[in-house]
Amino acid sequence: MTQIHNLRTRKIYEFYLGVQIMSIVMILVILNIFKLFDEASNFQIRVFVYLYGIYILFKLLYYIRKAYFQSQKDEPGDEFTSLLIALLDMLFLTFFLHFTNSYFHILSHLFYFYITFQSILFHHKSYSIFSTLAAIGYSLLTLLNNRSHLFTYESVIHIVLFYLLGYILSTVINEINRLEYNISFMNNELTQKNQQLSEMANKDFLTNMYNHKCFYFHFCEFIKKTEISNSPFSLALLDIDNFKKINDTYGHLAGDMILKEISLLILNNIRQTDIAARYGGEEFAIIFPNTSLDEAKFICERIRSSIEKHSFYVNDKILRVTISGGVRNSSCFSPSCQQHGFLDSVDQLLYEAKSLGKNQILSA
Repeated sequence: MTQIHNLRTRKIYEFYLGVQIMSIVMILVILNIFKLFDEASNFQIRVFVYLYGIYILFKLLYYIRKAYFQSQKDEPGDEFTSLLIALLDMLFLTFFLHFTNSYFHILSHLFYFYITFQSILFHHKSYSIFSTLAAIGYSLLTLLNNRSHLFTYESVIHIVLFYLLGYILSTVINEINRLEYNISFMNNELTQKNQQLSEMANKDFLTNMYNHKCFYFHFCEFIKKTEISNSPFSLALLDIDNFKKINDTYGHLAGDMILKEISLLILNNIRQTDIAARYGGEEFAIIFPNTSLDEAKFICERIRSSIEKHSFYVNDKILRVTISGGVRNSSCFSPSCQQHGFLDSVDQLLYEAKSLGKNQILSA
């Protein structure tokens, strides 16, 4: 929400600065080409334009420093500085209209542009601030030009219209802000729901690991990368020893608890780049990207050891659970047979570990 407001304010402020710079150029062009003013007025306007140009230059440098060389967070004095700049804009506008008094009825509408720009820039402020500044500027301008016009219907109508414009802009901007907030809120809700749906689709509910479908997707991606860039990876399949006996003896709830704890031990012993999944039932699969066989086996041994040493509490009893596994590196296989042959070879290592007495990791 804040980023949307900041981006909008930044774009409008840059446009506002561009308009001010262009106004200086246009005034200088008009003064040099068209003889619209007498010599004295022409001199006064030129002096004013040079002073106004210096002011705009400082304003531009301040904006560049704040927008591009400082953090996006507002500092304590930023709001006061911005309001001071808004006040100076009003004073420069007032004196410009004073020096171009002969075209007052045409150029006095610039007050409405001032209110519009400032109300958008300061969308969180009360509309009356800039309507009041415009009213003060207009009144000051009337006093400088002709005091007798201060309390005419024309002056009163202009001031009333300043406040009316400010109120309309404030109402519209507040409604836009409300809609933006609602859209931002709904977008965040939608993002969260999509993340939840993604997790539900890709993760196993019981163990919070990736499910078989997600594992197979990652596995196929790594196979493709290996074929293209020759970047081998390692794959491990782990299986809980005697898990059927645990389920038959202590029940499926105890089996689920053991699955949860073992999955947590596996996740705690792998690296952030590794991909662990519940391959099916009591079987787990781990992909080790850009990992040698020795390094992958070392991690699997660490997992096996941590599970062997872990105490599983079931019905006030302590159970000791072990796992067996097989691990292999993809560099051992040709691209033509990797996808199925690689999985089958790792699966074969797992069953060899089971047949050799369990609680061990075999590699090849």
